[in-house]
Amino acid sequence: FPVTIGRFSYELHTPLRLIGSIALIFGQSGLISLDYEHTDFSTMRLRSDTYSFIDENQSIKDSFTSQQIIRIGGEYRLNPVTLRAGIMNYSNPFQDGINDASRTVFSLGVGFSQRNFFLDLGYTSTVFSEDFYPYDSNLVRSISKNYQLNGIKATLGLRF
Repeated sequence: FPVTIGRFSYELHTPLRLIGSIALIFGQSGLISLDYEHTDFSTMRLRSDTYSFIDENQSIKDSFTSQQIIRIGGEYRLNPVTLRAGIMNYSNPFQDGINDASRTVFSLGVGFSQRNFFLDLGYTSTVFSEDFYPYDSNLVRSISKNYQLNGIKATLGLRF
C-alpha cells in the first residue's frame, strides 16, 4: 500500500463530555451559578484504515483517566456597574503516578454598561503545582514547583 511521504489520514475520537449546570437568579440584581463537567480522557482513540494504533490507544488508556471540572460563580448588578467573582477547579486527567495537571482558577471582574457601549475588566489567578525532572526520572528525584499565573483582560464593546 503506497504511502505519500508527509501525509497520513487518521481519525481522532475525542471523549464524551457531560456538563450539568444550575443557577439561582435574584430578580434583576444578581445570580449564582454552579457547573459540573465530567470528561473521561481514557476513551480517546486514534483510528485509521492503514494503521491499527493498538499501542498508541493502549498508552492513552493507561495514561489518562476521568477529569472533573467544577465552576462556581456569581454576579451582582449595581446599574450601570456589574461585579463578578468565581472559582474553577480542574482535577488531574492523568492516571496516578503521572504528573499532576490539576489546577484552580480564581477570577474577579467588573463591568460598566451604557446604551451604546460596555467595558469589562477581568482578573484571573491560576494556581497549580508541577514536578520537574531535570534528568532521567530514574536517577534523580523530582523538583516540586508551585506556580501562580495572573492575568488581566479588558473588553470594550460598541452597540450600533
